[in-house]
Amino acid sequence: MKDIEAILNSADGITPADPTPFFTTRTQARLDVALDKKTMPWLFAAKRPVWVAAVLLVCLVANVVIIKSATTNSIDNNSKTTEVNGMASEFNFISGYSY
Repeated sequence: MKDIEAILNSADGITPADPTPFFTTRTQARLDVALDKKTMPWLFAAKRPVWVAAVLLVCLVANVVIIKSATTNSIDNNSKTTEVNGMASEFNFISGYSY
């Protein structure tokens, strides 16, 4: 029992270690950077102009392709309708449907 009390009382004279101010500021800075990366990872990619330019270019190309294919399809549909109506009138076939 005396041994246990001697061991427990031996910690009474120990003073806590004080870190240097440099250590505290560097640790806080690392924690802040880690917190920023964790909360907004998409923001770091947006800070690089190459990524922003690449994303904008992909969006622009996709829009051009979609618009071009939409106008091509409408022209093709008009020509198909004209062709079907021409064949129907040639063979005296009256249809209520517009193809």
